[in-house]
Amino acid sequence: MSEPDPSDIALYLIGEILDDLPDDAHLYQMDLHKILYLLQKRLDDDNLVAEKLPFYWYRHGPVTQAVFEASESATRRDVAQTEQNEQGTRYLQGPATPPSPSIDTHQAALSEASDELSEIIENYRFYQQRDRLLEEDIYSDAPYAFQPEVKFNLLPATQTFVDNERPEPERLADSFNRAESKLPLDDSFSGFNSEFSRLVTLAEMFLDDDAVAHPLLQAELQELVETAWRVFSDHLQSETADDYYADSQQQWERNAQQSLSVFAQELNAFEQRLKEAGFFERDAPRATEGESWARVAESILSEN
Repeated sequence: MSEPDPSDIALYLIGEILDDLPDDAHLYQMDLHKILYLLQKRLDDDNLVAEKLPFYWYRHGPVTQAVFEASESATRRDVAQTEQNEQGTRYLQGPATPPSPSIDTHQAALSEASDELSEIIENYRFYQQRDRLLEEDIYSDAPYAFQPEVKFNLLPATQTFVDNERPEPERLADSFNRAESKLPLDDSFSGFNSEFSRLVTLAEMFLDDDAVAHPLLQAELQELVETAWRVFSDHLQSETADDYYADSQQQWERNAQQSLSVFAQELNAFEQRLKEAGFFERDAPRATEGESWARVAESILSEN
């Protein structure tokens, strides 16, 4: 008997997850990814269920194509009921039972996975503590320190700066510097690193001047930070995916290069608007052309 498809296993597990939830609880699609990631961490490496959940890291943490496919299947098969709200699509228990994956020779693996899922739902109270779980128990596994630094520090700090009636430019500048000091030294991120360093340079010039008097430029800076995170995540996707996603790798790499190019253009536009607003005369970039990013990063790290 052939081994089951990952989406078939994920569909069965999603049914188990929704069945274990309290009656008044619900989950979002990204929650399903996170719960199954926690499950994979708990299972032995040779457990078939763990082997059939190929994760890679992306914008909101570790994800697997199996959940994307299985969540759609769960809705079609009435394993899950869905509701739309401002945050997205909520998943609740449906009237149907998902088919059991064809893993007769690995029934113990499926039983072990079901038991672990019940403990995860009960112990973590996942549906009530999304943020804590994400930061403490999932992003502690992030392959690069840059990820939690941006997601849990720079992004919210930028949002606070834009929303606050009394913004504190110095704190935001410090957040930019901390994020820059944790850029990955891998050669595959060198193009992104150079552009992010350029963003930090422009942000510092803006924040050192009368930034609070320019709400439109503040909003544009916030958008650039969000864009930087998306660009990094596009590169992260192809860097952390295993051989299961080999057919998608080339397209992912093209998407990453395209998003980096768009990011560079947006930085050019932001720089031009800063010049028009009188913030600075043309400034040289942090990293001179052809300079190894590793040397730049090492210098930054030594300064911190």
